[in-house]
Amino acid sequence: MFARSFLVALQLELAEASAQKNAQSAVDTLSGDAARLAQAQGAIEIMLKRVKKETSQVEKAVEDLKLAEAEMDKDFILRLKRGGIPKQAALVGVLLFSIRSIADTIASVSDESHLPAALIQGGVALACAAFLFLM
Repeated sequence: MFARSFLVALQLELAEASAQKNAQSAVDTLSGDAARLAQAQGAIEIMLKRVKKETSQVEKAVEDLKLAEAEMDKDFILRLKRGGIPKQAALVGVLLFSIRSIADTIASVSDESHLPAALIQGGVALACAAFLFLM
């Protein structure tokens, strides 16, 4: 009976040692997991700060681009270039028909047959100017 109680006590001691070893292993694993979790949370916080900073930089760049675009809309030459060939043709039409109309008006002083052509060319120049500035 003594041997039996000795064996039971030995088994209980071994079971308790194994349980303590397993518990210590679980505690070590959990503390390692907690450390990794804390490290990951720190990395996430750093990333969030970086994202907020870069978002504000992008928003500022967008605002700067909008301001630059507004400034470009004020410049006649850039609007003319962006308007393409129709706007450029309208500018050429304004210049050519205006000069021709003025020349025919001056010529009509000596010969009145140039006056209708001068009026028509002046009207075409005004139509080109309207297209240029209104479109």
